[in-house]
Amino acid sequence: MLDQRLSEINPNLEKKRSRKTCLSETAYKRWWNRYVQVFTELDTEDIHYEYYQGHACLHLEGRYASNAFSRQARELKRASKAFEGEIKWLAPEQNCISCIVADPVNGTEDLIRKLHRLHEIFEEQLKRIYHAKSSFRPLTGTYTPPQSPASRLDTGTDTVSLRNCKIEELMNLPLAIPDYQRIYCWDQKEIVALWEDLNGIIADRPYHLGTIILQHRENRYEVVDGQQRLVTLTLLLWGLGYTGSLPLLAQRFQDTDAIRHVANAKAVIRSLIQPLPDNELQDRIIGCVTFSVLVVEGENLDLACTFFSNQNSKGVKLTDFDLLKAHHLRYISAERQAIHVASKWTELTAGRENDGPQIEKSLGQHIYRMRKLIRKQNFNEFGHYIRDEFRAAPLMDDIPPFGERLDYYEPIQGGAHFFAFAEHFNNRYAQYIETKQVETLRRHFGGRHKVYSEIAESLLFAYYLKFGTPYLSEALFCILLTLSEHRYQKARALPDMVQRYALDSNLIQMLEFSSSPTFFFAESLRAVGTGAGDYDLTGVRWNFYKQLCELFAELKDFSDSTIIKRIEDEF
Repeated sequence: MLDQRLSEINPNLEKKRSRKTCLSETAYKRWWNRYVQVFTELDTEDIHYEYYQGHACLHLEGRYASNAFSRQARELKRASKAFEGEIKWLAPEQNCISCIVADPVNGTEDLIRKLHRLHEIFEEQLKRIYHAKSSFRPLTGTYTPPQSPASRLDTGTDTVSLRNCKIEELMNLPLAIPDYQRIYCWDQKEIVALWEDLNGIIADRPYHLGTIILQHRENRYEVVDGQQRLVTLTLLLWGLGYTGSLPLLAQRFQDTDAIRHVANAKAVIRSLIQPLPDNELQDRIIGCVTFSVLVVEGENLDLACTFFSNQNSKGVKLTDFDLLKAHHLRYISAERQAIHVASKWTELTAGRENDGPQIEKSLGQHIYRMRKLIRKQNFNEFGHYIRDEFRAAPLMDDIPPFGERLDYYEPIQGGAHFFAFAEHFNNRYAQYIETKQVETLRRHFGGRHKVYSEIAESLLFAYYLKFGTPYLSEALFCILLTLSEHRYQKARALPDMVQRYALDSNLIQMLEFSSSPTFFFAESLRAVGTGAGDYDLTGVRWNFYKQLCELFAELKDFSDSTIIKRIEDEF
C-alpha cells in the first residue's frame, strides 16, 4: 500500500489518514495525472506535501498563501536557499504557494524518495515558523538595568574618534536621547524592513547596521544620530527576551506623537516575534550586528556632524572615502579648519558622474593605478585598498614634511594636504574627461574591451597631468599600440593579466622620465616589437583591431608624420 510507504515520512500520518493517501499501487497509477497529499505535523491540512502535475511539491494553501502569512513564506524561502537547484519556488497563485522538486517524478519509488527529501528539507523549518508558540515575555512592565556599572568607550585624548562596536558593547553604554532630538517616528513599514534585514543575518557573520554618532558629556552618551534604529532595536531585543543592558528603555518620551509611535512599535514587534519558537534570532543579533560609532567628547558637536553627513541609513557601510575623511581630519587641530575641509569633502564625494561620485574614478581608480604603476606594484583592487593607499605616509619624528608639489606619486601627508591633493586631481580629472580623446576611447572600447580601455585611460591621464592636451591623440595611439600586443597574443584578457602587462611595459616610467612628449613617443614606439599583421586575428582579437581602426580614423588631429604613416600602413 502506498500510504504505508508514505507514512514513513510522517509518524503521525495514521492519526490523520485521508482517503487521498489510502491508495493501492494500482489505484495510484490511475491517479498519476491527478494528486496525492501527505500532511505535515502541523495542526493544519493547508500545509502539506503533494504529488501534483508530475512533481513532488510542498504547498502552502488557503490563509498560508495570503498576505497575513507573507512574512512566514519569505522566511521559509530564505531557509531553503541552500537547496536552490534541487528545489524550485514557483510564482505564487491566488490561493497557493508551491515549491517543487526540480526533477519530475519517475515512478512510485521516485515519488516516495522525493517526498522523503521534501520532508528532510522543510519539516523542522515548518514547525519552527508555523507551529510553535512564542515563549517571550510580553512588551509590558518596567525595565531594571543590570547592577554592574555602565561601561565607557576608550577614546584616549581624541576629541573625535571612530570605532566599530558590536551591539552589546553599544548597549552597555549609558545611552540617552537629548531634548533637542526629533521624536521617535518609525511606523510599521520601517520596523518590518529592519526586522526582515535582521532575519537575513547569517550566524557568525558580521552584519553592519550603519553609523551612530554619540556625544559624550555629563557621564552619558547622547544619541546625535541613530535614534530611530536604536529605539527599535531596544524594543526588539526586549521582546526577544534579552536580559542584558538596554539603557534606552529608561528613556521617557514626553511628546504625545512619540508616545503613540512607541506604542505602535510595541504592537508591531509583538506580532513579529509571536511565531518564533526560541531565542535563536536574538543570538544572531547580539553576535553579529555591528555599528560604526563616532564619539564626540565634550561640546564639539558641530565638528561631529561634519564627519558623516547623511550616513545614518540602516545597513549603509562606510566607504573608503568616509574612512579617509575621518582619518585625515584627525591631523587638523584647528576646529574651524576641520569643519571647512570636511564640508568641502562632502561636496566632493557627493558630485555624481553617471552612477557614482566622480572621485571614485579620479582618485579611487586612475590616480590609484598610476601610483601603483610608477612603483611597479600590483594593483590588488580588493578590500580597503583605496583607504590603505591614501592614508598618511609615515614620518620621521624630528623632521617635518615640506616641499609637496601635488604630484600624483608623492607620499600622502596627513590632514589638509590630503584634502588639497584629492580636490586638485578631481578637478584635473573633470577637465580630462571632457577631451575628445577620452570620449572617443570610451565609446569604442566599452564592454568586452573595457579592461584595456580603463588601463589606457589611466595611462593617458598620467600624460595629461604632465603635458596637458598637446599631442594627446599621439599619446593615446602609443598607449593603445603597446596594449594591443597583449590583446593580439591572448584569447582571454583577465583584468590582473592586463594590469600586469601594463606594469611590465614601463609606459608610465617612460612618461615620467621624459622631459618632452617626443621622447615618450619615440621610446614607447621603439618598445613595440610587433603589429597587427604579425598575428592571425580572429574573434575578439579581430574585433579589438577593428575598434582601433575606427578610433584612429575618427581622431583626425595627428600631426607627427611617423605616427600618421604607421596608422596608414597598419590600420
